[in-house]
Amino acid sequence: MANAESINATHDNVVNSLFAAGLQERILLPSDPDYSLRNESYYSNRSKLKPACILRPQSADDVARAIKSLAAGEHKFAVRSGGCNFWPSNNIDGGVTIDLGLLDTIEYHEEQDTVSIGPGARWGQVYEYLQRYDRTVGGGRETSVGVGGLVLGGGNNLFSGRYGLTCDQVVEFEVVLASGDIVIAKEGGDHRDLLVALRGGGSNFGVVTKITMQAIPCGSVWGGGRVFSTDVITEVASSLVEITSNIAQQKSDL
Repeated sequence: MANAESINATHDNVVNSLFAAGLQERILLPSDPDYSLRNESYYSNRSKLKPACILRPQSADDVARAIKSLAAGEHKFAVRSGGCNFWPSNNIDGGVTIDLGLLDTIEYHEEQDTVSIGPGARWGQVYEYLQRYDRTVGGGRETSVGVGGLVLGGGNNLFSGRYGLTCDQVVEFEVVLASGDIVIAKEGGDHRDLLVALRGGGSNFGVVTKITMQAIPCGSVWGGGRVFSTDVITEVASSLVEITSNIAQQKSDL
């Protein structure tokens, strides 16, 4: 982990501000081996930039302290969950990258039939966890994709025909605002407008630290492909139109 003596003089203001906020144990500097590991783990080479430091918060409170400190010093920062965007919106040169990868907890709430997910989790982790409850969520079609980016970006999923985009299935966000306040955005709450904005609106409204989604009953999942000859293309097309037009009434999803 970082220590005060190893701070690069070029970036000492932004890093010192995080030290002053008591976050020194959460900081990776360019001299730390894990800094390179995290930077190389981005999906796109375009996102492998050179932040002054990488902050790895372990709680919403860590994020709140960081935001207050960075806002007070007018420092630039980027936010990362899974690091799967193909454009460099989740990393930054010379600023602070807030890496939410350690906020990866998953918890199923049986009474509400909902699941709370940290933005740093991967969809494969979510599906594996929910299997024991015969539940799933309409998340990423690739298991390695991060939760936060897909939700805030909209999210096509294997249940879209019945339940809509991934963001449509969110019932509650825990969000750190630019002021450093931690709020809950949900229907019927004081921040319902924020709930609507974050459903596909990206990360510019705050840093999301927890996402609660409606669970979907799901047992076995079947998949595969079929190849048809051209002489039955008319019948196949008609069947596809019929299935997709009545997907909401089907007992299974395609």
